[in-house]
Amino acid sequence: MNFIERIKSVKNFLPVVGFPAGRGADRGNTFGITNGGGSNSKAKNLQNIVFPASLERCRKDLGDWKDAITEAEDAWLPYRSAMQSMYEITVLNEHLSACMERRKDLTLLREFAIQNANGERDKKWTEYFQKTWFTQNVLNYVLDAQAYGYNLISIGDIKDSVPVNPTIIQRRFISPDRHMVSPFEYNPTGVDFRDEPYNRWHIWVPTLPTNGISNCGYGLLYNIAKSEIYLRNNLAFNQTFIQMFAQPYRVLKTAKTEGPERDQAQAALEAMGDAGYIMLDLMDELTFLTDGAGGNGYKSYNDFEHRLESKISKLWLGHADAIDSVPGKLGSEQPSVAGGRTNDMSALTPVARALRDKQSKDAQFVTPVVNESVLPKLRALGIDIPHGHQFKFLNDAEEREVQEQDVRRKQAVATLAKTMADAGLKMSAEYFKEQTQIECR
Repeated sequence: MNFIERIKSVKNFLPVVGFPAGRGADRGNTFGITNGGGSNSKAKNLQNIVFPASLERCRKDLGDWKDAITEAEDAWLPYRSAMQSMYEITVLNEHLSACMERRKDLTLLREFAIQNANGERDKKWTEYFQKTWFTQNVLNYVLDAQAYGYNLISIGDIKDSVPVNPTIIQRRFISPDRHMVSPFEYNPTGVDFRDEPYNRWHIWVPTLPTNGISNCGYGLLYNIAKSEIYLRNNLAFNQTFIQMFAQPYRVLKTAKTEGPERDQAQAALEAMGDAGYIMLDLMDELTFLTDGAGGNGYKSYNDFEHRLESKISKLWLGHADAIDSVPGKLGSEQPSVAGGRTNDMSALTPVARALRDKQSKDAQFVTPVVNESVLPKLRALGIDIPHGHQFKFLNDAEEREVQEQDVRRKQAVATLAKTMADAGLKMSAEYFKEQTQIECR
């Protein structure tokens, strides 16, 4: 057994926290990837204290789904390792991955600005935050917290007053309840990321707990995981059905029961392709038993798949047809997310209204995290962002809705004034000016 194999065989070992960071000449004779693509400094990136360990993507079933929440709600030593490992398999589902990307795009493609205390756009600082470190890294990580329940973001190294490699700490090594990063899974000890100097370089993004048990939510993926397990199993069962009943199945009845002639016949069957085959004696019989659905048994797999994908779309995007709907069928304005929650008519279809609401909800999650955590952390690290400056999405749906309502109200007053004039009546000039801000002469 070599050294690496010996290390991997060690169980229940509580080491001195901290491993050499970095790779190559700056870290000496060490092994394994520790920094996760971020800073090599332990203070700046707690991923460096995590012992290098591969993620084992084992098969998960509903028992694992139930065990994950039981483990997370343990009264004495709660862990999120099983839950986060399950999520890494859940997100591999193609439909769910598309839903996640679609919802994130609603926020990541929005324009934003850094505004001063007067609400005016600061060009310099807006351009500063429009760089990759923020738009492609930090914003993505903040949004991912809603999916996984939390994220611990490492700001990383700063070069020329710009963070160059923000990354995240592996979630399965984080205990939200203990505010701790551990070097091993299921290790009750580790580093409290609220302590100095780690708190200066890390941004903690939790989600709202909903059951009063943990101090951090489980993430949207927990509710999705059950349907995704059914969906994954359904695909496996459908694949077996196709192999058994859709692909040609070769049957050879032969009197050659043994010897070279039977071996030659079997070799000929194998060479015909990948479909299954069987060799029978002359008196043997092979029968495929079906459910008597008249050859339509395959439809049950398609129907179950569609229902499960609809549930995933409904939870993630607010509407069952948010991914698969056809604009010509549900309305050509489906991609529009204009308007606010105060007026459902501002989004012309149920799908558009659902996407608009998810966009508004995600903006309300991201904005305080940036203003209350990201900006103060950067200021404390010496980046001279003026106090009073705030992050804000520009194409805010609710602000546009207020503006549209104001325009409609003024238009109604103008229409009323014309109707009164046509009837020989006269609206007060003071009232007209007050309601429309239009000077009357």
